Amino acid sequence: MPLLDSSSHAVNNSHAYSPLPDDSHIRLVEILPGVVTDPVGCRLLTGRRDTSQFEALSYTWGSSSLGASIILNDAYFMITNNLHLALRYLRYPSASRVMWIDAICINQLDNEERGHQVQHMRSIYQNSTRVVI
Repeated sequence: MPLLDSSSHAVNNSHAYSPLPDDSHIRLVEILPGVVTDPVGCRLLTGRRDTSQFEALSYTWGSSSLGASIILNDAYFMITNNLHLALRYLRYPSASRVMWIDAICINQLDNEERGHQVQHMRSIYQNSTRVVI
């Protein structure tokens, strides 16, 4: 099922993803510095689930429709309005912040990857330096 933006148009965020090297790796999102009023900029990184330093965001708030965009790896990437608001406030003003956020770090358009990564969510949260709720 395709992802839909707030106007029910199909959204293809697949341009952001390259395959993970193996089962021990995850994607992480580096939230670039900025203040609340700045556009949200991020980069996708690849790291080992058991040795990378990252925080994990745990959330399930609001609508699942994709109504906001961020700049991810120099391209627009659609996310929910609530996640967009959270990213605005979670970023630091003068330093990057590395997090695991399922809606960004898992390719939601790839059912095989999504199923595989969901199996590892418990260890992802356990291996994070902090879980932000």
